[in-house]
Amino acid sequence: MISLGQERLWFLQRLDPADPAYRVAVVRRLRGPLDAGALTGAFADVAARHESLRTRFPEDDGQPVAVVDPPGRVPVELIDLATPEQAERLCEQRTNTPFELGAAPPLRITLIRLAGDDHVLCVVLHHIIGDGWSLNVLMDDLARCYAARVHGTPPELPELPVTYAGYADGQRAADAGVGYWTGRLAGATPLDLPADRP
Repeated sequence: MISLGQERLWFLQRLDPADPAYRVAVVRRLRGPLDAGALTGAFADVAARHESLRTRFPEDDGQPVAVVDPPGRVPVELIDLATPEQAERLCEQRTNTPFELGAAPPLRITLIRLAGDDHVLCVVLHHIIGDGWSLNVLMDDLARCYAARVHGTPPELPELPVTYAGYADGQRAADAGVGYWTGRLAGATPLDLPADRP
């Protein structure tokens, strides 16, 4: 089920695919030892936990639909560069590259190695699967999953109170309820309530 907000973002993307306004990015400099395999595995753990990171949005009869891919490997592009300036330009390029919402989940992860113990992590996603707040949740979960993989233990993550699909279902049900009552009350005499008194 696709939410009303996701539907709106899908149509906006169709109108202007090159518009970067709905791409959200986080770039982190990571200094110190880094296990790229554990980081890649941690991204897979986070995507398994948050189905929106595995969701693509193809068109069906002119309308967007949400297709959740099964948990699995999350592509992490590994690149060696010489300077932070090159890394900054690459992250800017990754952020400005449009997503094809129907082909794959709109998530782009690049790990840039500047030196043995110096990396830049660039995570870009389309606003259709997350926003600034959810990106903070993603990065917190990523840190926990990475630490667990490095230590060979299961990640300790709080239970999710709701999934995005559950939220979208509830939103659509509420919207249908409003439509029902709008139809039922069509033509009813408006109530004149004394709303100007305490």
